Amino acid sequence: MGRGLDSFDRFDWASLLAGRDILLCAAHHAEALAIAEGLEAAGARVTITEDETQALDRLERRQFVIAILALDGEPSPRLCAAIQEKGARLVMLAQVDRHAALRADFPGAELAERRGTQRALVLFLTRTRDE
Repeated sequence: MGRGLDSFDRFDWASLLAGRDILLCAAHHAEALAIAEGLEAAGARVTITEDETQALDRLERRQFVIAILALDGEPSPRLCAAIQEKGARLVMLAQVDRHAALRADFPGAELAERRGTQRALVLFLTRTRDE
C-alpha cells in the first residue's frame, strides 16, 4: 500500500481523506451523492455543486484541497482555471476514451474513470495502490 502498514487489518479507511475539504461538481444528483458518500466514508468533507455557477461561488467562499468535476460535456475552462488559481488539485472524472483529449485541453488536470468505484476514487486521490 505504500503507507508502511504492517497489515491491511490495521488500516483505518476513515483516516485517508480526514480533514480534507473537497468540492464536487456533478451534473447528476444521484451520482454526486454516491461519490460524496465514498469520500465522506474516507473522512473528507464534501461540498456538492451541480454546475459551474455554484462551483465558482463555493470557490470564492471556501478553500478546497481537491475539486472533482463529473460533468456532462466539456469542462468549463473558466472553472478549471479558477480551481487551479485557488490552489486546489483538479480531478476530472471521465470515461477512459476521453482522457487523451481532456489531458490535451487541460494539462494540469488529473483524470480518473468516471464510473469507477468509491474505493477506486479514494485510492486514486490518496495515490495509494490497492492490495
